[in-house]
Formats: sequence, structure tokens, C-alpha cells
Amino acid sequence: MKSFKGYLKEDPPAWQRSASEKIFEFQKIQYMQIPLTSSTMEWIFQVQLPRATVFHVTSGIGFEKLKKLQNRKKSISAFFNMDADTMEHGIQGGGGLVVELDANIIMSSKGDLMSMPDKTGRRWVELMNIDKKKTMHKELEKMLIDLAIKHDPKTKELIKIEPDIGLGAWWHLQGAFKDDGKKMSLIIADYIDGVNVILKKHKKDIQGAVHGYYVRRGTVAVKHPSISFLCYLRIAFTPSI
Repeated sequence: MKSFKGYLKEDPPAWQRSASEKIFEFQKIQYMQIPLTSSTMEWIFQVQLPRATVFHVTSGIGFEKLKKLQNRKKSISAFFNMDADTMEHGIQGGGGLVVELDANIIMSSKGDLMSMPDKTGRRWVELMNIDKKKTMHKELEKMLIDLAIKHDPKTKELIKIEPDIGLGAWWHLQGAFKDDGKKMSLIIADYIDGVNVILKKHKKDIQGAVHGYYVRRGTVAVKHPSISFLCYLRIAFTPSI
């Protein structure tokens, strides 16, 4: 798997947030933003992503944009089932059209994952949607504090002054390097690479949350067993119309 630094950037929709905002926009570790891509999931689980027929709600304008995603590795929200009101009014991209898609499934959930894309199209979900048993919480928190020290050695002194600062050491980086684009890009790269390594380390702990529903549902099969008892609905996927 290539690192974050190896990914090519693509033109973002205007309403999407930047990765430099995503990596800091959480108040507690369970709300930490986790980036998900097809390449990441294939690297973690060492399997080709399964395909399934899913649906996406959009508007006429959104449909034209959706067609341009054909055969490209861009993620988008989709569903197996949805109520009539949501189909009519839509979500982020408007409503009125329900599009059937043949897609590679990245992750599924019994409710809305509330996944949000950054300006490159990469989707992010909250840690609690992946690590329901809090297996990785402490390890990820330590990773963030270590990154804070790596990118700003003065953080060590900050921790000495305020021993209980915790994640405050991480958020300190946002203010310190907010206007330094080059430095922030390095922080983002280390954040994503660090998260991916920890996800891979705990793949047996998270595979149920990631792949449980569509294995139990019988929609598709994967090469590793599911340990999930949950029933999922919304999926993020790489589309092909």
C-alpha cells in the first residue's frame, strides 16, 4: 500500500472540508476522524473489496457529477434500504433521483455512518463507528501526542507544565501551524499513515464493524470471517455506474 504522500490530489467539490480541518475536528478520542479509502481497506484486510448492487440518492445536477465518477477510485455514500421521504428530498446532494450502482464496498453500518469527504474526495468516519469496543482508543491517543511532539518539540515543555493536557497537545499543532501549508501537509501525512498502521494491527478487532453486515446479509462474501452481530444500512463505496 502506498502512503498518503503517494496519493494524487483531485479537484474537490466546493462544500467539502480540508484534511487539515478533519484531523483536528473532534472533542474526544471516540470522535476522532478516520480516513477510509479502497486502497486502505484492501491493504488492511489483504482482500479485494467485494462488489454489490447499492443505491444512491441525488439530484439531476448530482447525477451528472456522479457519472463522472465511473470507474474511478472515489468514495460516496450509498444504501441498501431507505425511507421514501429521504429518497424524495435527498441528503447532501439533493433528491429526486435514486441511482442503482454496482460498487466496491468499503464499509457498512446499520445506521447513517455520517461519513464526510474532504477536498480530495476521501471519506472520513468517526472512530466509534469502527472501534466499538474501544480497542484502539488509547493507542490512537498516544499516536496523536507523539506526533505533536515530533512536529513541535516545544510540546514536551507544554506537557511538563500541564501533565494532564492529553489531546490538548495535539490540538496545539493546529494553532501553531495553521498558516504553514508545507508543515501541515506533513502532519496530515503522518496522521493518515499512523492511523492506517494501527487499523491494520487491529484488523481482527474491527473487521466485524467494517464488513459484518453485508456478510451476514448474504449480499457478498469476503475471504475472512465476520465477528459482527450488527445489522448495517449505509455504505461508503467506490462507484461504477
